[in-house]
Amino acid sequence: MPSGSDTPVWRAPVRYVECDQQGVVFNAHYLTWADEASMAWYADVVGLAATDHAAMVEALMVKTSTLEWFSGARWGETVEVHVDALSLGRSSLVLRFTITAEGRPCCVVETTYVWTADGRSAPWPEHLRAAVGAHLEP
Repeated sequence: MPSGSDTPVWRAPVRYVECDQQGVVFNAHYLTWADEASMAWYADVVGLAATDHAAMVEALMVKTSTLEWFSGARWGETVEVHVDALSLGRSSLVLRFTITAEGRPCCVVETTYVWTADGRSAPWPEHLRAAVGAHLEP
């Protein structure tokens, strides 16, 4: 399993509402956590301003997401999400989210985002490309 970055970007307690009757997190919530972590990553790691966040919410579209499970997070545990930027293309960005609970690997989510303008893929604005590109995995 990929380890993810050393420092978690986002963490939260597993809430009762996120679990099924056995106390295990329902699978769709891993995508929610990845989404929360992506916004924290842009702000805290990449250092983008609020105006850039607004532009990204407007322009970024999820192209694909894949999930690979290792164990389920459970009610009462704390999940941590580590984010790695894997690739940056003309219009696309691939982020990997490594999700753990109490230090135990749970799930890896890989999401490809596409920058859009008028509903079509478009090149990343240069200042955002430079900011995000500085955090690509070697």
